[in-house]
Amino acid sequence: MRLRIWIAGIGLVSLMLGAGCGPEAEIETATAEVQFVDVTEAVGLDFRQVSGSAEQRYILESMSSGAAFFDYDGDGYLDLFLVNSTRVEADSSHHSNRLYRNSEGTNGRVFEDKTDEAGLQRTGWGM
Repeated sequence: MRLRIWIAGIGLVSLMLGAGCGPEAEIETATAEVQFVDVTEAVGLDFRQVSGSAEQRYILESMSSGAAFFDYDGDGYLDLFLVNSTRVEADSSHHSNRLYRNSEGTNGRVFEDKTDEAGLQRTGWGM
């Protein structure tokens, strides 16, 4: 009886290995080329994200920033709110949260920094 179980087990393992070790399937490659271009400076985004020290020794340093797209001024265009973090050690750089208004520029849509105007120049831990 044990011999039959062993033979059946070996046969089952051989079947699974054989099915999984077949020739590799051809993977289709995309013909269209996609290219990502950094336009942050051109559209007015100069946000610098700060999230704790480089060592990130504390759990709150590992929890980073956040972002929200919403219509801040009711003009029908999505504006951008970026939540920053800080450091456990004293930090005089004051990298605050930022509010960017999506507005019409000379070459299309751009973002204007409205952080001070909206009273959102705060630092602290955020997500």
